[in-house]
Amino acid sequence: MMKLHIAAAVVVAGLSTGSAWAAPTYVLSGGPAAGDLTGWVAYSSPPPGEHVYVGPLSMNVTDSASNTINQTLWCTDIFDNFQSGGTYILSSSSLAGRLDVAKLGQINALLAHAPSILGDPIASAAVQAAIWEIENEPADSGYDVTQPALIVSVDGVTNESAFLSDVSQYLTNVTNGTWMPDGTQTVMEYVPTDPLNNQSFGFLQLDGGGRSIPTPEPASLVLLGGGLAGLAVVRRKKTRPAA
Repeated sequence: MMKLHIAAAVVVAGLSTGSAWAAPTYVLSGGPAAGDLTGWVAYSSPPPGEHVYVGPLSMNVTDSASNTINQTLWCTDIFDNFQSGGTYILSSSSLAGRLDVAKLGQINALLAHAPSILGDPIASAAVQAAIWEIENEPADSGYDVTQPALIVSVDGVTNESAFLSDVSQYLTNVTNGTWMPDGTQTVMEYVPTDPLNNQSFGFLQLDGGGRSIPTPEPASLVLLGGGLAGLAVVRRKKTRPAA
């Protein structure tokens, strides 16, 4: 779930001083667009749980040289608040480290089709809910956002009916092969440098470093070998379940 806590954006250096190399860092600022939906998310219990924003975020991503681009990002972490102005690194392995190949492919397929429905608040909310469902349910099929472990709803009776229909269809599409992953692109994630106090965000980026993120300085590119791609995700506030 997502409760927005707005803070001033501060650009931080992407490289450490001295000989030790550190991954470039990015500052993420922004939030939901006007008209986007709110709703409820509950983990292993019926709503009401946490009242959150359900949908993509329009984020400004600023690198250490103060270059800024705007990206559409999706929340991949329902257990923390999003604080605008937080510092992040890019990761191509964070989601891959916590999800199996089938689930990662399903999220890839969702994000590959998401651009065609951006601008429709109900459809966009359904994509976000489907991402959370895939991440948080133990199996990689039989998804249902009205049943535990993860339950998601949106505000408004009319919105809720259309939302549930869309999210059910999207989850069916990625599990039965109607929507396939885009093999030319990789799911990337912006991971907060302070993971206990901020959310992660995901997005799809062209393999080989498509220029959808600010380009690191030349020295950084040499050190990275051109291998970093960007991922962004929008976080919602929720209590982390007990181990």
